[in-house]
Amino acid sequence: MKTVRFIFFFILIYNISFSSNLKITENKTHLLSLKDSIKRDPPQKINKTRLALVSSSVPILTTGVFIYFQNAWWNDTLQSYGLPKSKFHFDDSKELKYALGLDKCGHFWSSQLTSSVFGELLVWSGLSIKKAKWIGAGFAILTSGIVEIKDGMAPWWGFSLTDMSANIFGSLYPVLQEYEPFFKNFNFKWSYDFLNKSYYKSIPTNVNKSFMDDYERHTYWLCSNIYGLSPATWKRHIPQYLSFDIGLSAEKLDGHGSGKKEWFLAIGLDLSRINFKNYNFIQKQKHIINQYRLPTPAQKLYPRKVGYLLTF
Repeated sequence: MKTVRFIFFFILIYNISFSSNLKITENKTHLLSLKDSIKRDPPQKINKTRLALVSSSVPILTTGVFIYFQNAWWNDTLQSYGLPKSKFHFDDSKELKYALGLDKCGHFWSSQLTSSVFGELLVWSGLSIKKAKWIGAGFAILTSGIVEIKDGMAPWWGFSLTDMSANIFGSLYPVLQEYEPFFKNFNFKWSYDFLNKSYYKSIPTNVNKSFMDDYERHTYWLCSNIYGLSPATWKRHIPQYLSFDIGLSAEKLDGHGSGKKEWFLAIGLDLSRINFKNYNFIQKQKHIINQYRLPTPAQKLYPRKVGYLLTF
């Protein structure tokens, strides 16, 4: 989940230009072919000032983030203990246990978000939608790949093939949604429990861990738009903004493989069906906001059945 920090600065830049009123739209959902999708992406004039702002922010942000990682993650080397320097190595043994796989969902989601935000910034700069999506995906893969390479040289970590696979798939998912709009009916979201303390953070060695490592308070959701997946005869009875959500979290994690996965079902809100009237770029911002899942009632199915008025 280290790569999620790359997006925060982009989101700040992305939001400074926007203000508008919201309204719920009732536009029909169409399934477009690749040919149709390409036709609706006309040439655009590049705004050199915006492009320069976005381009110059990338190396500054990246350098700052890697300095942070160096101090927070990678400074604890074998050499500091008087041992030989660690060589580059692959290691998935710890990665597959410590968060029961939730970290793979985190890598997918954070890479998807990085790809989306950077892609939208490039569209704001005047690049064509498809070119921006591909560059955004490339940027997300590059930054997450550099982090994995650094992990591969860290003695206590190692280059994780499963992490990198999740990074690649997450980075490319916005591209798939652009070429095949049917997949816009499926959104991968993250939510965070800001209210309840976790068992993980109660362990003395984990007290100072980042909130991004506290996976008990993370839930990752596969959200399916009910309207978009319903038969045509049902659509007039179904609001466009409702989704059927499947959530995955965990409890009693200790960072060493203990704990249990949690599964949830819920009806959620699909914010991608909200239109920012008369502002094209604001219209696109909803897809970024929609990647965080807002709390709604939910039913926990496993490891025990519990109903919640609101689930974060």
